[in-house]
Order: sequence, then structure tokens, then C-alpha cells
Amino acid sequence: MRRLAFVDVETTGLEPGVAEIIEVGIAFDDGREVHFKVKPEHIETAHPKALEVNGYRPEDWGDAISQHEAALRLAGELNDCFVGGQGTKFDVKFIDALGKKFGIDIKTRYAFDLVTLSYEHLMPLGLKSLSMGPVCEFIGIDPEPKIHRAINGARKAREVFGILLRAGPLKRFWWWLRNKFREQKPSRNE
Repeated sequence: MRRLAFVDVETTGLEPGVAEIIEVGIAFDDGREVHFKVKPEHIETAHPKALEVNGYRPEDWGDAISQHEAALRLAGELNDCFVGGQGTKFDVKFIDALGKKFGIDIKTRYAFDLVTLSYEHLMPLGLKSLSMGPVCEFIGIDPEPKIHRAINGARKAREVFGILLRAGPLKRFWWWLRNKFREQKPSRNE
């Protein structure tokens, strides 16, 4: 049976092949976790906003592995897994670009995305945004910390997936009711 691997990568920008992966987090459905930092080869091309979002500071990346080693490690970890997370397409594009750069086949063909699950299960109940923060707030769990860390994103994706997968009609009704009440509550500025 294939395992589920909830993957999150932090990058130096938005364009695979130009921007680089600098951190990887994988939270497996069996509870195992993998987290490692990746040494950027071209930090000078990084987008400042990307580095701000993921809190990159060179002194914190002293134990980072090489881009090549990251590709090998990802190939080993993701072999024969269903890969998913929040906005999985973004992560998979970066992982595939990294593998292609070194001629390493990283198996990411079986992807699922929490955006699709959130759209299907929560938008009809009143969810306004498919970003991870609003999804977490809607279902009543703590969001990811402001500074993104790949392992936090992977863990949060696993948690949200488990909650959405197991939510029955009563839980969905509770989410709808609680968020409906929240919408109707007057703000302090009114």
C-alpha cells in the first residue's frame, strides 16, 4: 500500500528552475517526518519577499545539504508515495525541476491537493479563501506560524487532511454554524 506524503518546500522565489528549494518538510501519514534545509547555490537571485516569508538567514543554514543531496534524498523518501499538501502543484514543480537538474527521477506523479478538498468540503459551508490560514481558522485549528517552515506546512497539511477526511455531517454543520455566527457578529468598530 502506498503511503501518503504531505510535502512542503520553501523556495527563493516562485519560478521553478530559476528559484531554488531551500527547505523541505515531509509529514507521512504514519507519523514519520523528514525535515532538512538545502544550501542555495544562487542566493543572489532570490526574491527578497520569498526570503522574508520563509525566514531565510545564512547563519541558520549552516547544516544545510547540497541541492544534489536534496534531490537524492527526495527521490528516496517519495518513492512509491502519494504526494500531497497545500498547493501541491507548486511544490511538485520545484521538486521535479530539482530532480531534472541532476537527472534524478523523483516520483511525484500521484499528487493530491488540499485546495481541492477545501473547495469541495468547505466552500459550500461559507469558506471565503482556500489559503491554509483561513482553512485552519474555519475548521478551528491553529494556523501555521507567520515565518514559514517547511515541516510546519507539511504537518499542518497532514492535520487538515485528516480532519477533512474524517469530518461527518455533524462536524460540517458545526463549522457552518460557527462561521455563520462569526460573520454575523458585529465588529468592534461598528
